[in-house]
Amino acid sequence: MLGIVLGHGVAYAFSAQYKVPHGVAVGIALPYIVRYTMSLIQDKLSIIGRAVQINTEGKASREVATSIKVAPSL
Repeated sequence: MLGIVLGHGVAYAFSAQYKVPHGVAVGIALPYIVRYTMSLIQDKLSIIGRAVQINTEGKASREVATSIKVAPSL
């Protein structure tokens, strides 16, 4: 839940400041929020990893989570 709240909060501020649609702002903020909250959402990222067909067999949640490529910058 933290990632959703934090992501939307950042997006609202970004939308207001730069006059971009909220959905675009959420998309811009998401990679940064995921990286920031990585230690809190490893189990969820592991589930996402399996959904996008990352090999998870024998890997810890943190290893799978870090296998998901998040854009380093825009």
